[in-house]
Amino acid sequence: MRAWRGGASQIEQATLADLITTGVFDLHVRRMRTVYHRRRDLFVHRLRTDVAWLDVPGIVAGQHFTVLLPQDLDESRLLAAAARRGIALFGLGPHWCGAPLRTGLVLGFSRSAQHSFGQDVEVLAGFLA
Repeated sequence: MRAWRGGASQIEQATLADLITTGVFDLHVRRMRTVYHRRRDLFVHRLRTDVAWLDVPGIVAGQHFTVLLPQDLDESRLLAAAARRGIALFGLGPHWCGAPLRTGLVLGFSRSAQHSFGQDVEVLAGFLA
């Protein structure tokens, strides 16, 4: 049996402390905030333009958002169809306490590589359209 230490190593802590004290961490956070804001805007615009039947509520922050599916669209069938095409999607259903009130998707935009993000959004929008 292995014991969990429950924390970062001393070298990781020292590295983070150095990044904070030199201001590099702050620069990184500011840069990534701009990158994620642009990604979110591109993603939302593309979905609202190309997938008009999808309900894309207002999004103000974070690295993921939810979209709501029409009441007559089965979330599990949509997820299965996406999986058959090699598209990994996560449904909103498991996030409800009790019976789901609406079906939808939880979409993230922080993990795609910068060079492929636009293409990734295009593939998803094409699938949903």
